[in-house]
Amino acid sequence: MLNINYGKNRELMEKCEKLGEYARFVACMRRHMKGKTTEKEKLETVNTAVDECIRKGILKDILIKNRAEVVAMSFWEYDAERHLKIEKEDSYNDGFLAGIKSEQKNTLRERERADTAETHANAEKNRADAEKNRADTAEQELARLREELRRLRGESED
Repeated sequence: MLNINYGKNRELMEKCEKLGEYARFVACMRRHMKGKTTEKEKLETVNTAVDECIRKGILKDILIKNRAEVVAMSFWEYDAERHLKIEKEDSYNDGFLAGIKSEQKNTLRERERADTAETHANAEKNRADAEKNRADTAEQELARLREELRRLRGESED
């Protein structure tokens, strides 16, 4: 499901100019409808919003050609309670997505820290293994030299 409210999905709105204009029209309508309760106020408000959009070039061709239909549809379709519900859902979804993005960043940061710690641990293990190998080699060389010394002493004592 795509959120086509004004200010959302900007990339989509830029690709589809009419959809972006529609989102602006709906936002204008909502802005003008706030606080209107009587049918007379609502009808006047719909006409005011349509006039404003025509002046601003928002869906101008459609609004001029189909004004009566748009006014009737907007007047009867607008439902403040539904509008509030949608706004709440949008806000919840925005917050939810922000939380997911934040958690993804935290997870990546923790993975990077773990990888760094693992890299350091592996480097330390490699250093320790190299030291052990040097010590083993030194021990073997010492044993060989002792054996050589015994052999030389044994040969010279005879």
